[in-house]
Amino acid sequence: SLPAPPPSNQPASASLDRLKQEFLAEPQKLVELIQPVLKDGQVEGYELQPKQLHHVLLFHGAGLRKGDRITAINGMPLTNTAELPNLLSGQSELNFTFERDGESANASLQPKP
Repeated sequence: SLPAPPPSNQPASASLDRLKQEFLAEPQKLVELIQPVLKDGQVEGYELQPKQLHHVLLFHGAGLRKGDRITAINGMPLTNTAELPNLLSGQSELNFTFERDGESANASLQPKP
């Protein structure tokens, strides 16, 4: 059996809020969790690929699921891999437009007030 995780003095919501703050402060960490989706050689969005449970829980709490295709952040279309870090830098919240099962929807990732 697997060893038990170390005990935490903070509730899960506090650690998820800390993770949100981390993504907003260092957007390149979010870049590591998404993969570009290409069509005819052009980026048409980024597929969400969280690899660790706390990332899955964070995105799930924002309404996003593994495999969702993020097509815009804060209203800016994602069409070029080089522009992604610039779109994320200095943002106080991240508003995602994404596609799931052919339907478009929105989700928001922001720290607690």
